[in-house]
Amino acid sequence: MALPPSNIPLHSSLDPLTPILTPLITNRSTSSTSTFAFSSSAAHLFKHVANESDSSSDDEEEVPSASDSNDVALKGSLTSSQSRVPTLLLPFTKGGERMCVEVPSETVVGSSKDELTASFVASRLLAISGDVQSSKAVVVVTMRSGRFGGGVFINGKCVSHKTSSRYTTRRGQGGAQSSNDKGKGKAKSMGAQLRRAGEIALENDVKEACELWNEWLLGSALVFLSVPNVMKKKFFESFPLDRTDKRIRSVPMVVKRPSFEVVKDVYNAMMNVTIRAIVEGEGDVKGGGNESSDGNDAATTSEQSAAPVPNPPSNESQPTTSTPSLPPPPPPPPFTPLHTKAQSCDLLAMKALLDSPLKPTINSTAGHLLETPLHLAAQTNSEAGAGCVLALMRSGADPTVADTHGRPPYFVAKGDKIREAFRLARGELGEDAFDWAASRIPVALTDDAIKLKKDKEKEKKRKQKERQKQKKAEERAERERQEKEVEEEEKKKKEIEDAKRVRAGLSEKKDPNACDFCGTVVRRKSNMFNRLEWNYCSTDCVKKHQRELAANAAAARFG
Repeated sequence: MALPPSNIPLHSSLDPLTPILTPLITNRSTSSTSTFAFSSSAAHLFKHVANESDSSSDDEEEVPSASDSNDVALKGSLTSSQSRVPTLLLPFTKGGERMCVEVPSETVVGSSKDELTASFVASRLLAISGDVQSSKAVVVVTMRSGRFGGGVFINGKCVSHKTSSRYTTRRGQGGAQSSNDKGKGKAKSMGAQLRRAGEIALENDVKEACELWNEWLLGSALVFLSVPNVMKKKFFESFPLDRTDKRIRSVPMVVKRPSFEVVKDVYNAMMNVTIRAIVEGEGDVKGGGNESSDGNDAATTSEQSAAPVPNPPSNESQPTTSTPSLPPPPPPPPFTPLHTKAQSCDLLAMKALLDSPLKPTINSTAGHLLETPLHLAAQTNSEAGAGCVLALMRSGADPTVADTHGRPPYFVAKGDKIREAFRLARGELGEDAFDWAASRIPVALTDDAIKLKKDKEKEKKRKQKERQKQKKAEERAERERQEKEVEEEEKKKKEIEDAKRVRAGLSEKKDPNACDFCGTVVRRKSNMFNRLEWNYCSTDCVKKHQRELAANAAAARFG
């Protein structure tokens, strides 16, 4: 009967692991070997060889003992991941039960280039646990699409956290505004200006958080970062640690919109060690190991536990055996013809392949991300890509198959046309065809719903055009009214001025620089003479006009 798995946080005591890890660390030169394996969500195992000793003890308490072998082999593959992040498995036996210690690989290994052995993994695990238990901080920072989330954890408790959300992403077309500016030049729209302001505000939020956490970051045990590559350059400009710092770890899991809950989720996933039974299909060790029957196993392990761990044998007394180096990782599966046609949106060629005997490869995974043809078609963002998605779904493509990052095809879809194709396929295939919740495809969409949506959009555009036309007509009418008022005003002013000239006995003025009395044009207005509201070319004109005005006034007075 398999023992239930138990989780051990790295900030707590690792006493249950000490009998397992100590022999791996202190006895590196013995000839017997044990194994550890990589376990990842990609459902592949990679076995490697590491050194371990056959220490003996006299304690009566049962202690897990590592299983020995002379050969390592891979049998099958992991069909369901026990962890959301890639892990390392350290197998051992306890009471005849094959078990393992499952350790998050990124937490232990990080960017280290040391030879990956069981001794290295065990020593690093204990060292990190010691740092965390000595109240050193563990910092988690996540950034994505204008959102920032981070937290500082000490002894498993969050002592400080900060989240921020800014408008930096172009909603309709996707991508950050800064990326669009680099590719197409700076746009002058109001939305572009708001997004640029949002990017500056987000940078300030990150700087404030880094200044607040400066002491914790400098003295931290580990720093987990989930930051897109395009944002890393600006991020590290305000980050107190250098990007080559050995404490920095990337987050090997899908991080959705950064929030405090996501930060806690990342911490729990990366800072827990699991002791569990080895499930069937996680590989088997070939060769003649020292596994004994249940009756002898308790005696063997009880004898091993009491005696102190012996010192490593010196080079003089016993020759050392070199640790076998890791074999190179296997190359990713190559793309099938169906993958290639789906990626290039060649709909006719893809339909021909779907009707051929190659159809069973429709759900096969390939490439370093282990993507299906449906993943590649979903990333095309074109009419032909939408047709490829529909053709694959109608031919039986499974939308729940995830890549190495745990993303189903709909998660990587680009553009509304591709997303509509997925929703249309859900409507055509029915609710019982797949686990639609696991595929993350929203509510089904029908042709009638799409037609209704398009009709609504057309009606919306028609009304918008009518409003714009009406607005232009109103603006034109208002402009004409104002022009008419100005004309009438000028006409009235001219009539008043003409009436004044008639009363003053003056003729119509044809030039602004003409003399109001005789009509002579003067080159410069500064050379003219002014009296009352009239301009004259000489003093003679002034006196003559003055006499005429006086005569007209006298005549008017005496009738």
